[in-house]
Amino acid sequence: MQLKETDELLQIWMLNDREEWSDEAFSIVHDILVERTGDAPSLKTNIKKRRRYKKKKRNKGKQKTPQSLFTVLYLTVFLILLPPLLLYLVPPKYNGLWVDILAYTSLAFSFWIPGFYFGWKSWFQSAKTKQEISNNLPNMKKATWGLYGLGTFFLPDCFVPTYLLLILKFTSLALLLFGIKIIQLI
Repeated sequence: MQLKETDELLQIWMLNDREEWSDEAFSIVHDILVERTGDAPSLKTNIKKRRRYKKKKRNKGKQKTPQSLFTVLYLTVFLILLPPLLLYLVPPKYNGLWVDILAYTSLAFSFWIPGFYFGWKSWFQSAKTKQEISNNLPNMKKATWGLYGLGTFFLPDCFVPTYLLLILKFTSLALLLFGIKIIQLI
């Protein structure tokens, strides 16, 4: 600590990050600051700055939901709502088969779009997706403790990313097959 600049020691002292520095380190920083400046600043003077820094540090590791997932969900909702909107454009004499084809195709797309998205993430980008799951594991435990706990109760944490990736693969296949079955109904 003696080798650090006074400004750096002041920053350590003012941020008061107890996760990064021990109580003993703060005691040493305090003694060095008193020796160099004559007095260490009060910790209460910069509480807002410390809180902002800690909040930023806490949020730094959190993963956000990918924008592509929102795009897939919006596109799916749009395709589900498309047939009722198109019914107003179709003349009444064509309402029989045309409406059935439109409705079934829209329903099939509502399964295919998420199926292709999850399939792409789980089959073609499996290493990246598994890494994202591993990085998000602590947040998943906090956010979805009920579902997470029920689905992975007997699994050690090291197997959870592989297990969730397999579930994602199964889900993508199931969605694609449901879409094919719906098209076969036409």
